[in-house]
Amino acid sequence: MSITFRYIPTNGIQLHIAEAGDKENPVLVLLHGFPEFWYAWIHQIEFFAAQGFHVIAPDQRGYNLSDKPRGVNKYGLDELCKDIIGLLDHEKVQKCFLIGHDWGAMVAWGLGMKFPERFYKLGIINVPHPTVMKKSLKNNPIQRKKSSYMFFFQLPWIPEYILGKDNFLTLVKTLKKNTKKGAFAEEELEIYRKAWGQKGALTGMLNWYRGIIRAAPTRGKTNRINIPTHIFWGENDYVLGRDLAEQSLKYLDFGEITFYQATHWIMHEIPELLNPDLLKFLQE
Repeated sequence: MSITFRYIPTNGIQLHIAEAGDKENPVLVLLHGFPEFWYAWIHQIEFFAAQGFHVIAPDQRGYNLSDKPRGVNKYGLDELCKDIIGLLDHEKVQKCFLIGHDWGAMVAWGLGMKFPERFYKLGIINVPHPTVMKKSLKNNPIQRKKSSYMFFFQLPWIPEYILGKDNFLTLVKTLKKNTKKGAFAEEELEIYRKAWGQKGALTGMLNWYRGIIRAAPTRGKTNRINIPTHIFWGENDYVLGRDLAEQSLKYLDFGEITFYQATHWIMHEIPELLNPDLLKFLQE
């Protein structure tokens, strides 16, 4: 089953999407994180399409072939959530399944709080509930140290220079660090380098960190999630510990966790374990 590509207008910008599966099937939206793009889901898109879903995996704003609006204020969580709601509206999808990883999971959390009526279920991969993350950064010096790169990314132009030099060596190391050997093949890293090399992409990607930290807090009806949510967590994540996943359960009316002996890049490392578990959750 082939993956096709097109652009969708939403929230004043154009998002580039990868998709597969019959458009009459239930919609499954997959949201990537940093520093990836739609290709983060290369091991999942065709799998779920073959299981009866219409899979949509966008390059989120600032990434790869999607628009990269200028200004840090264009990258707050409210705007990122509106991008996905606008995508669903354009496609005339009233309700869908949603899975997010890393920053994509943060958007999924936000969508679950602000627009629960638009989603059947949420799958969250290796990012805690926003309230848990905020409290951990405020109260836990060990977590602040682990997440110190987020504060470095607030600087102008210097992060872009460092991430871009030596053919994106720092970003390559980010993907390969503490990852199962072979999770990212060299030919795949070339695909990532091409995405990172798109005009304005590094600034767009980094603006997620700048915009979300500086923006006013996202206000939903509640910080609780009242739709079925399953957290899938690689417990060898070198930045985010399993305790953050466990604490996130407190904000879920219908929540479960599955832990794996894997790192942050769980979709690449163990798709043979993750995909069936995701499918079981979606079909229950």
